[in-house]
Amino acid sequence: MNRDTPSALKPIRILDLSQGVAGGYCTKMMAGFGAEVIKIESPGRGDEVRSTVPFWKDEPNLETSCLHLHVNASKKSITLDVSQPGGAELFLRLVPQASAVVESFPPGFMAKHGLGYETLKKLNPSLVMTSITPFGQTGPRKDWKGNELVNYAVGGYSHLTGLPEREPIKAYGQVMQYHTGMHAALGTLAALWRSYLRGIGEYVDVSIHDCVAFMVGQPPLQYRQTGVIQNRVGSKNTGSVRSAGTFSEILPCADGYLHVHSPMGPAHHNGIAELIGEPRWLEPAFAEERAPGSDVIEEVLLPWLQDKTKIELMWMAQKVNGPWTPVLNTAEVVNDPQHKARGFFVEVDHPVVGKVKQLDYNFVARDTPWRTVPAPLLGEHNEEIFCQRLGLSKADLSLLRERGVV
Repeated sequence: MNRDTPSALKPIRILDLSQGVAGGYCTKMMAGFGAEVIKIESPGRGDEVRSTVPFWKDEPNLETSCLHLHVNASKKSITLDVSQPGGAELFLRLVPQASAVVESFPPGFMAKHGLGYETLKKLNPSLVMTSITPFGQTGPRKDWKGNELVNYAVGGYSHLTGLPEREPIKAYGQVMQYHTGMHAALGTLAALWRSYLRGIGEYVDVSIHDCVAFMVGQPPLQYRQTGVIQNRVGSKNTGSVRSAGTFSEILPCADGYLHVHSPMGPAHHNGIAELIGEPRWLEPAFAEERAPGSDVIEEVLLPWLQDKTKIELMWMAQKVNGPWTPVLNTAEVVNDPQHKARGFFVEVDHPVVGKVKQLDYNFVARDTPWRTVPAPLLGEHNEEIFCQRLGLSKADLSLLRERGVV
């Protein structure tokens, strides 16, 4: 891959008014492929992710949040309060130069301050505007407040996560926010392509609630067809039936946990049977999905795993064509040789935290490379955007700063 090649989205300019992970990740995707993303942040506070733990070396300030360093990498930062008349006016002056606007204010906020899509497209008919909210711009819940846990629960995902005999639980982190960011980036790019081809703008309404339901996917379809509500399956693969012939679940071993898998078919089943040294598994009846398997798994497989490490087991199973994989912790993921071989982590030099390794790209595009630039300091690009592009003097900028507009 040639990293000197011009990036795919280099002509695109995004005004990012969003707060939090979903909008931030949406514009991060586009910034990584070369779009100029101007992050518009609250004066004095910045994007809410700047105040999110953990902080680099446990030193809290607006520049050291690890989430900010990740989500806002490769962007520019200006400070601007668009709820103030002077702030809204400055924002409107930026709109004709933009390709897209991404925002995450509550429904009606932008229109209330004279910044709704109908107003913006008069200034820039080809503009794409993407709004990201917990429940979208329409419907009975459009004004509901939401967060990761709210959307995870009301979207149906919590009901499917955890042990069947225990309460529903939530996966670690901001899974739904990141997935929503990807959906929003795709919707924005599709609209930008239409804008490029036809010169016509578009309004993209992204609901985190919808994105969760889209991820859940199969259970709602199953329910509509059969009336059966999918229950939690714990550490097993969804739809996996535990038998002697086929199983797919996470089990303990000497130094952690391992995903063990034995799909139907002699090529896999016989190899695993020989590896474990369990002659009963070579009998035709045990290769059938309907064969009882809990006793064999508990009595034979679990004890066999206990004195072997997860990496050792992975390679043993690979030799007999068995797709067993270790459950890695964070340190093991960072040092995974597969990531190292693909250059997934790169070192960037941030003016406050210094040299730090960050995630680089999600996929490899040979001729349109991803770029990772350190996350900006709060308001770092005020002078460049307001003075050099909009023509304000430094005295004007200083006055706006005193008034709390920037």
